[in-house]
Amino acid sequence: MGPARVRSQSLGLALTLAAGLPLCAQEPAPRWNFSGFGTLGVMATDTDKVGFIRDLSQPYPGATDHPNARPDSRLGLQLDLRVSDTLHGAVQVVSKERYDGTFKPQLTMAMLAWNPVSNLSVRAGRLPLDQLLGAESRDAGYSYLWVRPSLEVYGQFPVSQFDGVDLAQTFDLGGGTLLVAKVFGGFEQEDVPIVGSPPYRDSGARAAGFHFDLTRGPWTFRYAWDTGRPHHDWPPKISILETAMAQYAIALSDPRLAQTGTGLGLVGSSARLWGVMGAYEGGRIQAQASFTRFTTNRLISPNLWTGQASLGYRVGQVVPYAIYSRVDSGHPQPYLGVMPSLPDPITTAVVAGVEYAVAYAHSDRHTLAGGLRWDFRPNMDLKFQVDHIQNHNSLVDWQVIQPGWNGRANAFTLTYDFVFGRGR
Repeated sequence: MGPARVRSQSLGLALTLAAGLPLCAQEPAPRWNFSGFGTLGVMATDTDKVGFIRDLSQPYPGATDHPNARPDSRLGLQLDLRVSDTLHGAVQVVSKERYDGTFKPQLTMAMLAWNPVSNLSVRAGRLPLDQLLGAESRDAGYSYLWVRPSLEVYGQFPVSQFDGVDLAQTFDLGGGTLLVAKVFGGFEQEDVPIVGSPPYRDSGARAAGFHFDLTRGPWTFRYAWDTGRPHHDWPPKISILETAMAQYAIALSDPRLAQTGTGLGLVGSSARLWGVMGAYEGGRIQAQASFTRFTTNRLISPNLWTGQASLGYRVGQVVPYAIYSRVDSGHPQPYLGVMPSLPDPITTAVVAGVEYAVAYAHSDRHTLAGGLRWDFRPNMDLKFQVDHIQNHNSLVDWQVIQPGWNGRANAFTLTYDFVFGRGR
């Protein structure tokens, strides 16, 4: 399979599976199309002291030094229906490891798309949240070069769908250059596991944003911006600290302690993300890079810098590739006033709880990975990837199973990806 065909199929898969729109704008579209994708993967690390997860929506402890097929294996099915020349619908269901450790199928898309003119699309329903480049097809392993999207970038933002509307307008700038402007708004739908507590229910969180895509030949660039407001607070084991700090603020006449408590809650908070991304797929070369900034006004959810760069070079049916990715949230410190010097056990427990909650939210790690993708048959591939991970005093992406971990791990993954489809 030549590089041009890989690019065409990857882009087409992303549009068909995630957007639910027909691939062929210049030939008659089928009335209906049934398609699917899947990944069978197995991975293991070289340590039994921590557990590895693919993204923050997966439960702990994750994969250790025993072969584990749960993190990367998934199956998706989609039905696309062309109601008329301007109205299309799509439903997608995906089975993958959820926050509760089950593979219960999830409704990841159920939408109608209206194209009143050829360069305008309006969609409504359950839609993919695609602010990051390629995020709309993050579950379809065949659509991207690597074994999985990087945990340092994509894994930090586990929300993959929302209920709402989006609008995309395409502008032809001439000379083969296209600009796509997209805006969206709605409510996120995701559950995130928390060690030792019930999951965090992100359903109902408001989200809105836009992105611009500039495409010319093999180049694609994106600028994205969005904002969100959580609808639910943390489970009681965490949110009780907010109440406790408010009580100490009164007892010690220190209003700053109440501010620390407020910083531990999510209701009423806001978050923003902006990022610049680019991709090149031409000849034998496949390259991608991204840089994102995530900011909040809460101590419990610190600001993040994330970035990644990847490069692949096709040799026949095989593409060797390398990836470097990084996430860093800095080291925010909670204000505790004189509380650490108070000797009573209740205060000591509250101080320890606040410090642990803030430390747990901290992210600082980087990964250097290399792998091979082999397109051994049409619509199928095999991938092998080795990740060398260095964790710098960060807990959020791991569960420490045994003490004494040095912050380093190597992960070894083998996956088989496939896609299929038929229509009439």
